[in-house]
Amino acid sequence: MHQNTTPMSLGMVSYDGLHEFYIEFTDYDLEQIDDWLVENVLDKFILSEMNNNTFKKTNNSFFFKGEKEWVVNHRFGLKNWFKSFNEKIIPASAGNGLDLVLLNSIMKIKYIEDRPDYFDGWGIDVISIYRWEGFLPDGENFKELFLQKKISTKHNALTDAHVVREMYLKMESQRKRRTFSRKS
Repeated sequence: MHQNTTPMSLGMVSYDGLHEFYIEFTDYDLEQIDDWLVENVLDKFILSEMNNNTFKKTNNSFFFKGEKEWVVNHRFGLKNWFKSFNEKIIPASAGNGLDLVLLNSIMKIKYIEDRPDYFDGWGIDVISIYRWEGFLPDGENFKELFLQKKISTKHNALTDAHVVREMYLKMESQRKRRTFSRKS
């Protein structure tokens, strides 16, 4: 990613893992497309059968394909998905502050005054926590090694969201065990 990146897809999963939101944007900048993005991102898109500006809901999962403005403001869109939790949303991502910048851009949050009450502006950088816990993000497969499982669709935004959640929960669990054992 770089400073002029426009989002191509976005995947989110709730802390409890029961709710998903996945978007494939159709208004990204075509000038940013290169062979790596085609092979590793576009080829991992899962909504190719859907038309532009359409969505589907299955259980607690929302799937959108369309332009940013439409996806964010749709009655089942991103803003209302965030609001549906009835608590402040703290976004987490895999080690790139640019993810939060892009999310703020999608949500049209430029200044702190623009931030909705349901959205916390201080995201969690899971890879920084990973490093803080003494692990080194070395190579393409470090998440698989840490989770001790094969990840079949790397670079699909929804899969990545689940992986980041699992990493965070595993580190949280290990931290709680260490804290508990020190108190005993």
